[in-house]
Amino acid sequence: MPALKYGAHFFLVVLFTALSAGADAPYERFYPDATEIKDDVLIDTIGVLTITIPGSYTASKPNGGPGNSIFDDGELRFVPEYSQLPLHAPDNAAAGTLSLQDVSPLSGYLWMGYLSEGTASTASLRFPIVRATGDFRQIIVDPKLDSRAWIKISEVTAIISSSGLWEPKPIREVYFNRPIEGEEQTIFVDLFYLLIDRSRMLYEAADATSEHRSLASSTTGQSQAMPNELHITRISNGFALVCIIDPCDEVPLQEVGWIKIRDNQNKLTVWLSIPLSC
Repeated sequence: MPALKYGAHFFLVVLFTALSAGADAPYERFYPDATEIKDDVLIDTIGVLTITIPGSYTASKPNGGPGNSIFDDGELRFVPEYSQLPLHAPDNAAAGTLSLQDVSPLSGYLWMGYLSEGTASTASLRFPIVRATGDFRQIIVDPKLDSRAWIKISEVTAIISSSGLWEPKPIREVYFNRPIEGEEQTIFVDLFYLLIDRSRMLYEAADATSEHRSLASSTTGQSQAMPNELHITRISNGFALVCIIDPCDEVPLQEVGWIKIRDNQNKLTVWLSIPLSC
């Protein structure tokens, strides 16, 4: 694969150069540290469910500084239009409600919209999917405790859509155990968030015996852990093909290589990330 001949150094230089141009844009916030996530969560996760909720901004409470809440944004706090969402088990029995103040998504991002442009402020929260059957999804609502809950996709979608949310799909799903197709063709990812040692192998092909080299992240911290112009274009044989992509027109610029979706303990090694704005 031609991309590998440039080496990891060239790859990271290109990405960090692109990051500096979009530093003020909404960015993916990674909430629990990788060391805090239960192993069974990453072993059982088959996909990512992103829920986008409308709301508005207000001044933060005096004791609500950055990092205190998934809805804190500097000196402002996002107030979701819905504080609770219904839980619904596959046996079609209602199972109470899910408080958005109590959930702990793996990641998410806040978007401050402008009413004059016909948009609303939103919060997008990403949860691991561990089971999917029909219209029902079991998601991880607290990865530190491995707390799980069932929701009914059509029910939650109808509730959020009734608000007039500008987002055409308040719930989006991406799966790592099936080919990429349809709307899932745009999957921006973070390669290092779930890796405690923040390093991984890049392979020339979707084969563990193919030529490979090590790639490590030189950054630390949870916010903006890696630039986001990384895009999965194919899934095959437990591997994903990663490309550098221009987020403005979604045109692949260069193939980077293949990565293992799961490690030797069958734990998930890749997560989603919002692309930088143009």
